[in-house]
Amino acid sequence: MTVTTSTARVVHNGNGTTIEFAVPFRFLENGHVAVFLRDAAGNQVPWTENTQYTLAGADAAAGGTLTVITAPTDHTPAAGETLAIVRAVPITQETDYVENDPFPAETHERALDKLTMVNQEQTERLDRTFTIPETDTLAGNFVLPIDTARANRFLAFDALGNPAVAVGTSANLGPVTPFIDTLLDDADAATARTTIGAQEDVIATRGDLVVGGATAAASRLGIGAAGAVLTSDGSDPAWVMVAPPALSMAAAPPEIANNAVDAANDIDFAAKACRDELDTANMPAGSALTKRIDANWAEGNNQGGFPSGLTLTNGTTYHAFKIGKPDGTVDYGFDSSLTAANLLADAAEYTVYRLLGSVLYETATIAAFVQVGDWFYLVAPNTDFNVNNPGTSEVLRAVRSPVGRKLTAKIVGRIFESGPVAGIVDAYFRSADATTVGPAEVTMNGSGDLSGSGITECITDTSARIRTRITQTGSSVIINGGCIGWMDRRGRDG
Repeated sequence: MTVTTSTARVVHNGNGTTIEFAVPFRFLENGHVAVFLRDAAGNQVPWTENTQYTLAGADAAAGGTLTVITAPTDHTPAAGETLAIVRAVPITQETDYVENDPFPAETHERALDKLTMVNQEQTERLDRTFTIPETDTLAGNFVLPIDTARANRFLAFDALGNPAVAVGTSANLGPVTPFIDTLLDDADAATARTTIGAQEDVIATRGDLVVGGATAAASRLGIGAAGAVLTSDGSDPAWVMVAPPALSMAAAPPEIANNAVDAANDIDFAAKACRDELDTANMPAGSALTKRIDANWAEGNNQGGFPSGLTLTNGTTYHAFKIGKPDGTVDYGFDSSLTAANLLADAAEYTVYRLLGSVLYETATIAAFVQVGDWFYLVAPNTDFNVNNPGTSEVLRAVRSPVGRKLTAKIVGRIFESGPVAGIVDAYFRSADATTVGPAEVTMNGSGDLSGSGITECITDTSARIRTRITQTGSSVIINGGCIGWMDRRGRDG
């Protein structure tokens, strides 16, 4: 048989499914084939017959087939992996001619085939090595320096083209430009930076920028403050603070609630952005905080919220405020002043405020309430007035709602007749300010041993009072009522 192809190596690409790969060259024995897998990371691993693969087709003119073993371990080449199949013939002479025997033509041809295969294998390997062009004239031998001379060096070539070792100087590297020659002989980093015109440690902290300065040298532009934007004056860049778009005064400010752990003394403030009371600045949401009315004001959560210049007094209305610094820091507190004057005096650097609602401080306790939007409902309403034989004149009567501002109070009113009265007795409940445009009067009447009741909304005056009147008087007539809650727009109406 002859060797009809010069191929001695083939490389196949894996795809994760193919397990049969062609061996497109003749090999005399399975042991004359070497197999290597290169994985996706570039590692080359030799394979062993009957461990990773089996081989068929030894001594076939067209070559053979390599089959990957998939069980019990699957060695199928994956996508990105390559499989190299190389002829590796031992360089031995195994043919023995016996004198006077007939000439063994097949054995002789097989020996020649083996020699041809050896030459092909060596040629394939030589094709993967460095070679010297035929026209090169070398002054010495093209032999690498000894191992001790090569250790920790890199390969270079001297002026005659012979192998040499280099240690990083221009003398070893060969021709370089004068500029690079000057750089390579610099003794330290500082000298090298001077050579190339670089600056040391221009970047000093996270977020710094390197910019061209007035002298064209690189300079550092430090990171700007939170919220700053990068601008230019036409010559140099700079960080500037840009005010965020103004929030709307129509937007509701944060909600308040009795604290679940200490409802008598603590108020929880929700985290919500709003505009300040004078509509001059945005107040960021910040964090939800709990503030104590029974301790002097201090910054932060679960700290006091009461001004040191005031005395906490029973039967007093205290207003809850959000306060803010120019840098956007926000906190909360209480004050009897509608402009938070006492609170801001304690809270140094806080300059803006927003009213969030009012609380009633009664017998060393903040009255329990529930806020629903702009409505504040008392958890335990009282009968605020109960008058026998009140007369027919219109009278201002105090109800249990915040003082200091006019608010819309929700009133439960009643009229009782415990004895006979001639005719029908009507009771009227209306806003304290007779000129105020508000809810219509609500009439309740009773006759005989009867009673009448109803719920209405009345606008209070700044002393938390509404007006009542009945149409008849008598010792058997009783009028009473109480506030169950109030609506507070909290600065949204100007």
